[in-house]
Amino acid sequence: MGITLAQPTAKQAMAPTESADDSYKQQFEVISSMPRIAAVLRPLLQKHSLVTATLGDSRQYFNTVLLEVDTDNQFLLLDELHPSDGHRLVVANKTINLYTQLDGVNVNFAVRVL
Repeated sequence: MGITLAQPTAKQAMAPTESADDSYKQQFEVISSMPRIAAVLRPLLQKHSLVTATLGDSRQYFNTVLLEVDTDNQFLLLDELHPSDGHRLVVANKTINLYTQLDGVNVNFAVRVL
């Protein structure tokens, strides 16, 4: 399991000037260490943060919440998906892509369905 942390890409609107900085590059970090992954997921779990899920080739978004994070056994438990038609897509897909924010930082990760 790995997690990608990224600063939001939205830039504040500004009037065009000669000094406007158009060289903004999104900063991101990929985390693969279990203790660091736990440190990112724990606040999401404690805050009951809303997580957006996508499944396979579906262009539909589903909402869920982390219910449990077990880094020792490398699994996490998600609440049911909303809308509920996502449940049938879970059966057909082996990966769920999850997106959320933690203190203004985008947190993206994929999990394998067991």
